[in-house]
Amino acid sequence: EPISTKLDLKAPRKDNTKYAKFGNSVVKFALKLENGVATDEIRKFVLTCFLATDEICVFEPVQRNSGIVGGKFLQQQKVKNPETGKNFIASDFFVGKHVVVNNFPFVVHATDERSLQFMEQNSSTFPQSNINAIAHKLQAMLVSSQTGLTDAFHHCDVDGSGQLDYKEFIAMV
Repeated sequence: EPISTKLDLKAPRKDNTKYAKFGNSVVKFALKLENGVATDEIRKFVLTCFLATDEICVFEPVQRNSGIVGGKFLQQQKVKNPETGKNFIASDFFVGKHVVVNNFPFVVHATDERSLQFMEQNSSTFPQSNINAIAHKLQAMLVSSQTGLTDAFHHCDVDGSGQLDYKEFIAMV
């Protein structure tokens, strides 16, 4: 029997439940390089997370009169998270998070309104956007005498109502 020289290539398996849930949905985050190089401080990056495939891509926008050409920094692909050893997923990213993508240290410093709304609507997938979890953490911090938040709340409660209105809360924060 002759040896077959034909190579059967098969497409990677799709997670149909993720496609059914997320379709072509994406969330985007603004990143900054955090490598201590002065010339990299002005560079800006946009990370896009593709929810159905757990792929990410990083794009550097053109900045006029800066010498930064911009363009694709990382094409759409699955990337290992060095913290977990598993591929990055969208919930690995949130504002304030320090991440290392392909040996480049970044800090997530912003996201767009559409992505914020999407993450809030899908808070089971994005635990950092779960308002109930955030409220429970705040409540636990208020009960704890070590945080000093109780004193801060009492100090900002100028009308003595035992509750903070929006202006009082913003002033405290």
